Amino acid sequence: MPADIYEPEEFRKGYERLRDKDGGSNDGGMEALLKRVETLETDLKAVGRDIAEVKGKLSQMPTTFQLMSWFVGVAFALTLLVFTIAKTVK
Repeated sequence: MPADIYEPEEFRKGYERLRDKDGGSNDGGMEALLKRVETLETDLKAVGRDIAEVKGKLSQMPTTFQLMSWFVGVAFALTLLVFTIAKTVK
């Protein structure tokens, strides 16, 4: 239940308690917030570089069709090898 709607007296008391006695001349913690935002922006740039690196590596991965073709080719070659050895041994 929001204090400013149901109990305006509680809201006023809380507001007065939070308000600085010097008339609000301080920055309200904005300097610390700006430092945190700058840190986040730096971290976000690093994350962007990491994502670009992952995308680059992912684009070099073979497609499903290429992998299936490779497996079929290897299976066919091994089958031919087994039959050739079996025919030669006979």
